[in-house]
Amino acid sequence: MAEKADVTIYFAQGVNGIKIPILLESLEIPYKIQYVNIDKGEQFAPEYLKISPNNKIPAIVDSSPPDGNGPLSIFESAAILQYLAYNKAKQLGKSTHLYPADDVRVKALTDQWLYFQSASLGPMSGQWFHFLGLPQPNDAAAKRFEVEVHRNYAVMERHLNEVKFFNGHDFSIADIAIYPWVSGFLSRVPGIKKKYPAIAQWLAQVGDQKGVKEGLRKGDEAAAAAAGAKM
Repeated sequence: MAEKADVTIYFAQGVNGIKIPILLESLEIPYKIQYVNIDKGEQFAPEYLKISPNNKIPAIVDSSPPDGNGPLSIFESAAILQYLAYNKAKQLGKSTHLYPADDVRVKALTDQWLYFQSASLGPMSGQWFHFLGLPQPNDAAAKRFEVEVHRNYAVMERHLNEVKFFNGHDFSIADIAIYPWVSGFLSRVPGIKKKYPAIAQWLAQVGDQKGVKEGLRKGDEAAAAAAGAKM
């Protein structure tokens, strides 16, 4: 008998949305995907804004959270990763190794790199590709963010020369948060893997994780199903 899926992911394909299927597949926690069609503006629907006030994806609703006080909605991918990898995992008797919040030092290291992605790597990378992709590119703005993105990559390269995974101990939610951004970047910038060999090695190690492969596959399936429904 299949486990009941308490968690619904409000999902659209992209570097932030895919983090959540990767995490849940890594923990073998059942879930449902509700695709949010951004092209149709579904992220602005009043019922969705009750779940994600910032009208972004991903968001989740846990129909049976640990406190037993009715459904719990969470937006912002870092907050979702922390909740699922610790609170939900603990509730379901799963391992909390992806977010070892009971170990103050490993938690601190994991949090630092999780927030590095949220506050630095993600915003800087997103701005760079935005300005590069304009019909009339803003060269000054693009250059500013290009410099900052490469500074972020230099920070990660130095760190990964010393450790195998970002928290210095094991594969964690920090790696899950960073992986989609780095994977997309290294695939779009020719020759970049030679400049950052430690990052390239880490990328291969993370990409070989079973949960990462399954999460990416489930995300692709959800996106394909949503595209088929639009036809």
